[in-house]
Amino acid sequence: MSAATSIKNSLARKPRSVVPEAALKCFTSENSYDATNVLISCRFSPESNASHLLALSDEEGFVSIVDVGAKDLRNTKTWQAHENACMDVCWVPKKCNELLTLSGDESATLWDVETGAQLNDFRAHRSTVRCASFSPDDPHCFATGARDGAVIVWDTRTRNRRHSDSDGISTPLPVDSIANAHVVDDSIYKPSLVRQGRKSKKSTHRMSVGSTGPLPSVTGLLHYDNHTIVSASSSSKSGIRFWDLRKSYNHKAGHPVPIRTLRFPERKKLSGVTSLCFNRYKSSLFAAATDSIVYEYAVCTSNDKPVCQYEGAVIESFYVQIDVCHSADFLICGSAKESAVIWDLQEGRGGEPVSSRLPYPKFSLQGHNNEVTGVSWSQNMEWIATCDDVSWRLWSMSPTASLRTPATQEEANRRAVATEYNLPSFAATAKKIESMALTPKSQQLSSPSTVTVKSSQEEERGGVGGGVGTKRKLPFQSPFKSPSSLVYSEKENRSPLKKMSKRLFSPPPVTVSAANSNNPFYYSCPTENLPNFVVEQAQRSPMTEVKSPMPNRKKLSDWLLKEPIGQKQLSPRKLTLRPKSTQRRSSARTILDFFGAK
Repeated sequence: MSAATSIKNSLARKPRSVVPEAALKCFTSENSYDATNVLISCRFSPESNASHLLALSDEEGFVSIVDVGAKDLRNTKTWQAHENACMDVCWVPKKCNELLTLSGDESATLWDVETGAQLNDFRAHRSTVRCASFSPDDPHCFATGARDGAVIVWDTRTRNRRHSDSDGISTPLPVDSIANAHVVDDSIYKPSLVRQGRKSKKSTHRMSVGSTGPLPSVTGLLHYDNHTIVSASSSSKSGIRFWDLRKSYNHKAGHPVPIRTLRFPERKKLSGVTSLCFNRYKSSLFAAATDSIVYEYAVCTSNDKPVCQYEGAVIESFYVQIDVCHSADFLICGSAKESAVIWDLQEGRGGEPVSSRLPYPKFSLQGHNNEVTGVSWSQNMEWIATCDDVSWRLWSMSPTASLRTPATQEEANRRAVATEYNLPSFAATAKKIESMALTPKSQQLSSPSTVTVKSSQEEERGGVGGGVGTKRKLPFQSPFKSPSSLVYSEKENRSPLKKMSKRLFSPPPVTVSAANSNNPFYYSCPTENLPNFVVEQAQRSPMTEVKSPMPNRKKLSDWLLKEPIGQKQLSPRKLTLRPKSTQRRSSARTILDFFGAK
């Protein structure tokens, strides 16, 4: 059994286990395939029984279907789906032979992959259709987003159709639409007062779907469940919005209101979202933005801010895509550095300690000569497809091919292997400093028990190495003293609370001079100058008067009556303790008055 087969079997048995780094190092691309036209996107089929089918779309409207499991990848099935650019393709779930294409001719078309026949045509947008998403459980329902700022919901089973008089083609009507889904400025929707004599009339202004106003285009669309979709736009100010499809947004006064909005960090440079994707559990949402950062959101929580930001990919256009591995926690993204980068999201989550390189990628897939825009990962993690403007590559998991030496120089030029990502100079320096600490990062904030124990023999040598005691190197710490920096010997390795309590509650008698008594830092203990009645009780006579250490106050005068206060009114702090009288009063009633002898 080969190493690649063993890795695939382990992924099939334990899909939630930590995948070793050797799985990514095994990806190899033997050749680069040139394209006739400028490529825009590439997508693998999400079905497990058709995971070997790869769809490519180009700028001239052609769509190509490649069987990556075949020996010759040049034998593709190609047809012209649109007369304009084919911006993206979307496979229909649970129907491996149907494909939806999105075009710049303001339409989305459903095709039969086997025959190349057109099944349906959907036209309602007034600009280029950029993205689409199918319902996870219903292959008949899907949504499309376009540059007109609208999100339209479709159902292929609807009988309501629109007949065109110009070309005589009937197209289905949309089920619902969300116009101006990512409008940023709400002031244009506030009702304005129009004066008509003495009367004032409220009029609500609503922009149409085809308006040429400053509306952000919808660039990302996903289905969170059967009733909720997630959309993103070319403006980060509008955020990532969640919509409930059970509500109707057609007859709402003003702009539509989403049920939830995920926010981006405030930055000086305005950015937009190029692509969206969920992880394999739909617990995290990844958004690639034009500020060269991939943001991660925990959609299962109420936190609307990104929980992590991944750097390392240079994203300069809205054609760059991202995708996740369906068998492990790996994230791939295109980049303008003529390569695709892969983040290992399972770093620090598994049982074995690994060297984390986050937020930077761990591997890069090189071999392109232009900006890598399209990336896609197959369902079984066996293949990766990457494409630039003029060529595309297929990366397969083959440990034997990655270790094999090319026979000729021409073969070496065509071949590409997954390599480790070169960290920036400042990031590499930070990682080296972090690796110098023997204590893990999670254990650097240790308790006071984490100390260096020295033996008696080592103390006699002055603490120099070579002793019998154990020595542990502590990580970089603050120059200020902390409890964790205390060093105790074996003879005095006891709790400091005993010594502290002895000083607090039983201070030794000290003689305070008048010169130093006024200095607040003179006493080594805060209760050193106070009397200890417990210790001095035996030395004190029972007739001793206890007076307040405070000096005698001057006689106060009443500022209202201008009369001095009586001499009998003493300070409450000036009390005198006198012994009780031992003589029994004859007039007092005692217990013998009640229980006398009969």
